[in-house]
Amino acid sequence: MTGPRSQPPVPQWSRRILIAAAIGIVFLTLFPFRFSLQTELPANASPFLLGVREKNAGTLDNFLNILLFVPFGFGLAEVIRKWGRSRTAPLALSLVAGAAASYSVEFLQLYIPGRDSGWLDVFTNTAGSVAGAALFELCGSVLLRPLSRIEELLESFLTLQRACWLIVLYLGGWFAISLPLQIQTRLEHWGPDSFLVVGNDASGRPGNAWKGQVLRLQLWDRALPDAQVSALTAGKTPGGVSAEPRAAYTFSGPPPFRDQRQFLPDLSRRTATPAQADSTGLVPDATSWVVSEAPVAAFAAAVQRTNQFAMRIVCAPAGGIGASGRIVSISRPSGIADLSLRQENGNLVFWFRSPLSVKRTSLTWHVADVLATNQVHDILYSYDGSDLSLYVDGKRIPQMYRLGPGAALAALPRRVKPAELYAYSSVYYALVFFPAGVLLGLAARRLTRRDRGAWLVLGTNWLLPPWILECLLVWVSGRPVHLEIVALSLALAAGGALWINADGARKSGSVN
Repeated sequence: MTGPRSQPPVPQWSRRILIAAAIGIVFLTLFPFRFSLQTELPANASPFLLGVREKNAGTLDNFLNILLFVPFGFGLAEVIRKWGRSRTAPLALSLVAGAAASYSVEFLQLYIPGRDSGWLDVFTNTAGSVAGAALFELCGSVLLRPLSRIEELLESFLTLQRACWLIVLYLGGWFAISLPLQIQTRLEHWGPDSFLVVGNDASGRPGNAWKGQVLRLQLWDRALPDAQVSALTAGKTPGGVSAEPRAAYTFSGPPPFRDQRQFLPDLSRRTATPAQADSTGLVPDATSWVVSEAPVAAFAAAVQRTNQFAMRIVCAPAGGIGASGRIVSISRPSGIADLSLRQENGNLVFWFRSPLSVKRTSLTWHVADVLATNQVHDILYSYDGSDLSLYVDGKRIPQMYRLGPGAALAALPRRVKPAELYAYSSVYYALVFFPAGVLLGLAARRLTRRDRGAWLVLGTNWLLPPWILECLLVWVSGRPVHLEIVALSLALAAGGALWINADGARKSGSVN
């Protein structure tokens, strides 16, 4: 006969805690899920030994590594105790499972650029797993009882009608919040007094000047499809919808350089030294550059109307390590920029104005090691109202740059970073749709297979909200519909419904 201590403490949470812990570990340790086999390891180092790298971690990092695996050990201990094992079994198995899980994570991190692997993380993660198991043995029942009581109260309260009303109120609140958050990513407050400058910004400060050769500059007041961008930057003729730019400059012969589309003013040289130009293009020499003869107010108004833009520049930097300067900018004489592309060593650095980017954020997009000295590069940035993409010489840079309600929400309590933008988006949709799925899952406990009308109502509450939110965000931002976001939202809602029922649930009698 099994003693009382071998029984689950209260209605079971083991699978739910374990699932949540595993998802949290995978997301926090393997994001952004971009793997590269081109990993540089120390000489003769085996990846199975984690590269034998020394990893310097502070006290806070070690504490967070321990904390990350505590829920994993806690949930695993509850599963093991549910099987009727002894009190020592959860501690032993959480030690083995925690070490195996942490080692697997650290091994995979070897192949994720920007991630660090090391044995110290394995030790701290394993300690966290054991600590979680010990926590369950010491006070698991005390911690789980309030959760189970809340679940019971919700289940008894949530008739189908009440669940639908709660979902409407919950999602309605999020939808109302999402609109002003998305507005923060719009192209607003571009100055009508800004000038187009190639080789510097409108302030004319010598320290901002760039050295290199510019062959071509094109501007659009709309985003370009990926296929067209790839073809353009690879020197091919793009197909499909016309890729004619709104403004186009070819830098050959002496200045001024005229816009071939006659949309923007001519570009004239500003220099403290004799002009230098040849038949192959403009050559900014750190003391000379070209500036539009009048403000480019027409372009500023156009991009603010469409909330989209694209910019292509064909250039060859004259400097590598230690080189810096503004390649292109749309800026005011005070130096305030609406758009800026600059070089830092071999890196491209891009920024554009929106209500979000001028706050306490760091939304300057750094792309490393794409410029080679004296080599011609075809560079094109395209912004569709949410996603900014970059192509260099026909190849898309794989980094994700997405502005949306998630980034705007994250900017309220913290300083957002471009490398984390995709994570902000994923977390935002999880906050919106996962709890809604939990409510759907609780309401579904009352239903039987014969309740077809009730299942239809729940299905509608699952299918419609992601589409409604997507349409609202498209309306505000002008971006295209992102089917992958709709699919993610549906998956998160379904995941919430499945997760809340992962440990099984008793059936209630009433459907009303």
